[in-house]
Amino acid sequence: MSTRGVRRHVFGVTAVGLRNPTMTELEPITPQDALELYVEDIDGELSPNSVRAKRYQLGKFVDWCEGADADETRVENLNEITGRDFTRFKNWRSEGINKVTLRTNLSALRSFMRFCVSVDAVPHAIPEKSTSRT
Repeated sequence: MSTRGVRRHVFGVTAVGLRNPTMTELEPITPQDALELYVEDIDGELSPNSVRAKRYQLGKFVDWCEGADADETRVENLNEITGRDFTRFKNWRSEGINKVTLRTNLSALRSFMRFCVSVDAVPHAIPEKSTSRT
């Protein structure tokens, strides 16, 4: 039986030796704490206006996670976020804004999720699940 093209995962390490964190290796973090960490990280790389824009765009996601418009928190720990959550957020965010703004917000969210992967806050597959399909 050929294993060509198949990646085997053994104890969180792929066949080529790259780390692949599992849910147990993720470090719990709230959406707000992750946003603050991200803003600190990009602060020296982007202009102050760009940092403010990212904070605003991602603040909408944090508000949604915290249930600002609902009776309960939707996502308390980013370790547990799913593709369904991104679809629900996209549907919620799309009300009252144009498609360009929505795409911009989702692009910022995707970048944020890539950062979250780098700090062991979300699984590796999550950024692609936040991809815009508008």
